[in-house]
Amino acid sequence: MDRKRFIISREPVGAAYRELLDAACHQCSYALLVVRESYPGVERTARALADLSQWLVSRELRSDWPGTILEDEKAAVYRYRLDVELVERLATLSQGLYDWVHPELPEDLCLLREGLDPWLVSVSHEREAVIFLTEDERTALAVRAPSLAPSVRYP
Repeated sequence: MDRKRFIISREPVGAAYRELLDAACHQCSYALLVVRESYPGVERTARALADLSQWLVSRELRSDWPGTILEDEKAAVYRYRLDVELVERLATLSQGLYDWVHPELPEDLCLLREGLDPWLVSVSHEREAVIFLTEDERTALAVRAPSLAPSVRYP
């Protein structure tokens, strides 16, 4: 399966963000969120983690995750089981993909396929996101996420 790296050229917000999350349910099994150790705990971040706890699969201290490698620091990388209810909660906690940034929320929402291969990688504070798709998946995404489709570009 030959997947290409597509850039999401405009932040998915509102309908485009929701369509992206809904489309992920057809392709992905997991969501990742990150909290860096060097950032002080913030009430809203703690509430978001508590809200998502029923979907938590693992929490690991790591210096890397899709899209990021830290030099001298570790972060808590939370992996969640992705389903329709989690998508609903993610859509409630933020209105756009780049809202996932500390200190307001955990950061860098990533969506992973069953084998933990990235489907969506975001670096929220940089306001960057990429999605890895085959041509057939890109066609399906255009149908499932028509508000998002114009922003998905091959470099």
